[in-house]
This record gives sequence, C-alpha cells and structure tokens, in this order.
Amino acid sequence: MNQDILEKLGLRQLNAEEITEVCNRYKSDLLSGLEGDESSLQMLKSCLSPTSLESLPEGREALVIEIGGTNLYSARVIIKDHKPVIISSFKTQFKKRIFSSSQEFFQIIVASLYGVIKNSRFDALAIVYSFAGKPTRTNNGVDVISSDKLTKEFVVPGIGKVGVGRKLVDTLNEFHPDLYTGQPVVVLNDTVATLFSNGADIGGVVGTGFNIALDTPKGIINSESGSFSGVPTYQIVNEIDRESLDPGNGLAEKQVSGVYLSKTFEKIIRILREVGISSKYSKQISSETITELLKYRGEDQEMLLLKEVASKLRDRSAQIVGMMIGTILNTFPEIYKNEEERIPIEGSVFWQIPGYQEMVSEAIKVITEKKITFINVADAGRLGAAVAALGFL
Repeated sequence: MNQDILEKLGLRQLNAEEITEVCNRYKSDLLSGLEGDESSLQMLKSCLSPTSLESLPEGREALVIEIGGTNLYSARVIIKDHKPVIISSFKTQFKKRIFSSSQEFFQIIVASLYGVIKNSRFDALAIVYSFAGKPTRTNNGVDVISSDKLTKEFVVPGIGKVGVGRKLVDTLNEFHPDLYTGQPVVVLNDTVATLFSNGADIGGVVGTGFNIALDTPKGIINSESGSFSGVPTYQIVNEIDRESLDPGNGLAEKQVSGVYLSKTFEKIIRILREVGISSKYSKQISSETITELLKYRGEDQEMLLLKEVASKLRDRSAQIVGMMIGTILNTFPEIYKNEEERIPIEGSVFWQIPGYQEMVSEAIKVITEKKITFINVADAGRLGAAVAALGFL
C-alpha cells in the first residue's frame, strides 16, 4: 500500500530515458546561454579571473558581507601565510522576505551586521550576493545589477535600479561615514565565491537555494542552474510551482533546494493526513525534517512511510545535482582535463542530509567516468569572496 501511495504522489528517481533527455537539454542550455542565445540558464559572466593565493598581499584584510537566502553574515578575513583566515564573524537571520523598497532591504542588512562592521578597517570589501544579477566591471572591482525577480520567495522593489555594491556602500556611508574610503569593492554570487575558495573549476551551493558556478572557455560563469526548466515535474511540484512567485520557471530549484523540499514535504503530509496517514507527525516541517526522518530507526509504520518519503525526495534532488555536474564535465572537456575534479560545495542539504553526497556521486557516475571529490570548506563563500576582492589590490 505504501508503495502505491508513493507512486501516486509521483515520488521517484528519473529513469534512463529521462536522464538522457535532461542531460541533453541541460547541455544545450549551457552552450546556448554561454553564447547569449535563448536558454533557461542565465549563464552570467562573473567578470572575475582566477586569483592565486600566493599573489595576495600578506596581512591585508577584507570585510565580507554575505546576503544569503536565509541568513546574513559578516566577516573580517585576513591573509595569513598565503591563506584567507576569518578573524571575526557574525550571523543573523533575515526576519522577513518581502520588503517595501531596496533602501529598506540594505538598511536592514547594514544595521543587522553592525557588530562586525563597526570594528573593521578593511583594505577591500567583498559582497556575496546570493541572487541572480548581471556583473559589471568598475574602476576598482566588480558590481552586480540585480535581477528584479529574486528567488527564494524574496521581494525587493527597485533592487535592479542601482548596483548592489554601490547601494551597499551608500548605506554604509549613511550609517558609518568614515568606514568606506574608496577601497576595491567586489560583488559576486555565493556559488562563484565557493569556487574561489580553493581554486576549483566548479563550485556549488545546495542549501536553502541551489546553483552551480563553473569555468568555461569564456571565463568563470554563474550558471543560475536552479532556473533550469528541462527537468520533469510531478503533481506536487506543479502545485508548488503554480503557487510560487515565478510559475513556470526554476523547475530544477523547486525539486532540489531546501526551501522547496520543505514545501513539498508539507504538501505530502497534508495529502497523507487526508487519507488517514501520518497523523502522529506534528512537528514543524523544514529541510531538517528529512535529516531527522532518515535517521529514524523505529518500527512505527507511519514514521517508516515518512522516512521513505524523505528518502525519495533526497534521491531525486541529489540525482538532478549529479546529472548537472556530470553534464558540465562532458560539455567542456577542454576545461576539465583532469581525471579527478575537486569540487567545493556549500549548503546544509548537501552536507547534512544522510546519503545525499553519495547519491550525487552515483548520479555523476552515470554521466562520466571522471573521479569526483567533494570539498567541504568551512565558510567557503566568505573566504572565496575575500580572495576575489583582495585580488584587486
């Protein structure tokens, strides 16, 4: 009976025919987006070049501000023995996702991170912006013109009118007029920052959101892979898509990222309750629910069914991520020449959900024979962002 219910809900991995179709469509979108042709992938150029840690000036400090999908971070990062080292940091949560204006958005960011910002006398400013945007070179760094439509259910009217770096600097000057004195400012995507953290050719984020950055013949690219539309959907995903702020788009992210895995789980439990199942499970649903259920070792039949649901959601999410990574390696063989690729990944979904990393690796093996080693760099985004910004000194 349980398997019948799961089949009816559409919870399953993609089959061989679907894998081939998805990989072909993803490869096509990678190449089309890189050429500026029609594609579900934005393939945004980072305007950044690889930076050797050996070339960074010893003892110089970067202030890093990271604008994530759930949290806000700030950190002071110094170069010590040719490595970026965090000397102080602060983390807080976004209290809201819908803002009245971009001014309110940036004022809340600066005010929330006051603890680290007030003590910083930095040589470069790095801003990790975890949303889509078009990077542009400036006189002393890189700014990003944000997309007006934000992922992760954020709404910030006017966010795309002024560069993220310029707006944040203006807000810093408003709160702390002596802090910014013309230092290099670099705005980059969190996934690109992860790539910079250990000089890799691919970097990924699989947490609240989902994305992949990659090196290509045209430089380091923020692919915005969560926006890929060539992934098959099923009934519950279609319902979530219809209810989202951007229906019809981001079909990959809506099956991969933590924020949507929790939404999917909520709908599944609601459906199960309607047929008299899972009435015992009353905890608040979050992406951590999957981790908790996968660790369940009891014999309660309802809990075992929910554990199976968690397993199915994990497997499909990981399969999509692995298929994309494998396709990237095959699409640009002139870049990915090594038999082994070391890929830094950030995100709680990837590292905290039991078996997720292994499922991604299995999916990659279907696509390519290359050996993959995933690197869990603590604070990879903040360290990589500091490296990118200090490279402009």
